Amino acid sequence: MGDTHKTLKNLRLLQELIKREETLDTFVEATVAKLLDYERERLGAYRKTLRGKLEAFEQQYGLSTTEFCRDFRAGHLGDAMDFFEWSALADIYQDVSKALADVDNAHDGTENP
Repeated sequence: MGDTHKTLKNLRLLQELIKREETLDTFVEATVAKLLDYERERLGAYRKTLRGKLEAFEQQYGLSTTEFCRDFRAGHLGDAMDFFEWSALADIYQDVSKALADVDNAHDGTENP
C-alpha cells in the first residue's frame, strides 16, 4: 500500500497544474480516464465480493438485506455477532455502490451531487 497523504498531495498539485493550462494535454486526459477505469473495475470486484457475503446472510436467515437492516436498526432482531457483521457489510456495500456510481458519472461527464 502506498502513502495516501502523499498521493492526495500529488493529485492536488496535478489539479492545480491542470487548472493553469489553456488546453488539456491528451496524455493527462487519457491517463485520468485509465485511472477511473481501473477504479471502476476494482470497486466492481469488491462490490461483487460484498454482494456474495450479503447473499450468504440472506440465505442463512431468510431475509433480504433491506428487510434485515430495517428490522435490525429498529431493534427487533437482537444483538447476535452475525447481525453486526451483516449490518456493517450492508453499509460498506452502500458506500462502495455510491463510489462506483460516482466513478461512472465522472466517466460519463456528469456529476453526482
